Amino acid sequence: MMNIGFGCGNKIFIQGYMDLYEYNLDGSFSNRFEESLLYDADGNFITSWKFINDSLVLGRIMNDNGKAKDKALIINKKGEIKYRFVNYIQKPNENIFENNASIHQFGGITFFKEVVNDTLFYLSDNNRHLYLNIGISLSIKPATSLFI
Repeated sequence: MMNIGFGCGNKIFIQGYMDLYEYNLDGSFSNRFEESLLYDADGNFITSWKFINDSLVLGRIMNDNGKAKDKALIINKKGEIKYRFVNYIQKPNENIFENNASIHQFGGITFFKEVVNDTLFYLSDNNRHLYLNIGISLSIKPATSLFI
């Protein structure tokens, strides 16, 4: 078990490596979404995630080999990619041990902060774009996203 989260409809979700398990509040098993958190053939997968609405999950991509093309994804429970957020920091063949991110929601906004990155990302429910707040300057700039 890697992560635990709550979805809508009084469901509990538990991550088991690349699978997402769904349970009812009484603890009974409901569903298993096999390899829904698998990202690519290199074995990278989503390590930190949070439901942003009743069917979509914002998740951070593990990037141990430095080659992951995306920083984060919005996926459904089956793992189908709905939005991609590009990883602009490519460091092939370099070990990168920053597999987790803090993802929290407040006031209709989902905040996303990686451990070794000074950028605070946030996702607005109204426009579904990823914005970033860079360093101590506190300037807000829209980031590029690809709709699939």
